[in-house]
Amino acid sequence: MKLLYLGLSFCSLTLLDFYLKVNIRGIGEGSLNLQVLALFFVLGGGLVLWRAGLSRLILVRRSILLLACFFAYFTVRIGFDTGSVEEIKAYLIATTGGVFLFYLLGTMVSISIDQHQKYSLRSYDYFKFFAFFLLLYSCFTYTLLLSIFFDFTAKLRSDIFLIKGLNEGYQRSGDFLVIGYLILISLYVQFYSLKQIKNSIFFRGVNIIVFTLLVINALTSMVIAQMMGSNKAVVLLAGLVLILTSVSLLLQVSRIQRYLAIRQLTFYRFISGKIAVSLFTLIVILFFFLVLFVIVSAGYIGVDLAMTRLAGFGSHEISSVTSRLTLLDNFILHFSYSPVFGNMQVDCLTTGCGTYVHSFVGSSLTHTGIVGFFLLLGYFFLAYKERFETITVSYGHPKFLLSNILNLYSVLFISAVLLIAIVGTFISWSVLWFSMGLYLNAVKFKEVYE
Repeated sequence: MKLLYLGLSFCSLTLLDFYLKVNIRGIGEGSLNLQVLALFFVLGGGLVLWRAGLSRLILVRRSILLLACFFAYFTVRIGFDTGSVEEIKAYLIATTGGVFLFYLLGTMVSISIDQHQKYSLRSYDYFKFFAFFLLLYSCFTYTLLLSIFFDFTAKLRSDIFLIKGLNEGYQRSGDFLVIGYLILISLYVQFYSLKQIKNSIFFRGVNIIVFTLLVINALTSMVIAQMMGSNKAVVLLAGLVLILTSVSLLLQVSRIQRYLAIRQLTFYRFISGKIAVSLFTLIVILFFFLVLFVIVSAGYIGVDLAMTRLAGFGSHEISSVTSRLTLLDNFILHFSYSPVFGNMQVDCLTTGCGTYVHSFVGSSLTHTGIVGFFLLLGYFFLAYKERFETITVSYGHPKFLLSNILNLYSVLFISAVLLIAIVGTFISWSVLWFSMGLYLNAVKFKEVYE
């Protein structure tokens, strides 16, 4: 039955990844293959029910209560301000940026992945099958990515590094690129943390292959994102692969491993300790190596980096940054329109539709007011605290090290996404809501043997 769960879990993730890749390829064509997404929900929902059936206790986090209040307030706000059921659907469950839909997707993926840890700790054979399935999944998702790369290469314009006939749908495709990569690195993190406990030549070999594929996947995704003109996706993908590589290198230091095996990693210990300093140093060093690699590679294959959107297509300015800075001027006017409760159409009522502040913090204040902003602020405060929950096993127990490693990766990943959201996205950014479901767990399942 455990191997059946493993197979069904990877089958559901394959369906989701296929849906994401089809919609990346079909940029600007609307939501394609919705039946595949529906199949994921059916299979993923069945796996959630399976886990619930095995549990003697299901704990709901306190933070989810604040988030539920925000969802309720957000729904009422949309309905009151727009008077449209279609707008409620668009903001909550649309594949273009429905906050509830993507939060639910992230939560279902998180629940599915989390069970592999429990089964792998109890069974060496299960972990071997998990490693094998991870290897197959990594190859499958990169094969789909390569097909998109070659398809887009054939559509490139001759004057600038951008595909022909591009419309406004590129941001959605860029978001789907990032979501697909988040799923992949989350699976790898589960494997990598378990490998610290159950190590062998086979697992070391799988680790090298999968990690290499992850780096290549990130680089290929960054190129595809530039072909679509999504600077946001490029920056976030670069940040994620830098974090992944830095933490993996840091965990090779025996002193760090010993520390994580005997000390519970709290948020305060993380931001004020040597781990944060070491990580920051590694990320900076690796960033310069990444920039150097991109410059050398572009020169070797004959790509003019000045003609990419990241370089402003030769205009010597980053248009996505300058436009966001310009829109910041609208914040005071938008916020003062209804500071307490906000208004979901404040940009249309004041400076023109689409002229909202491109910032998660700014748009939450202007569109949902102080009420909505503090509900979200309270949620993040509690959710971060709960992520570093008290570990109930004794120091030196294998699960102690595993939990610390998972917490470290998860907080860094969600923080990277949140940072991009704060400086450059609207409140309904799908990547952020997916990451909230994926890394800030809503529920905890306690099984009979725990």
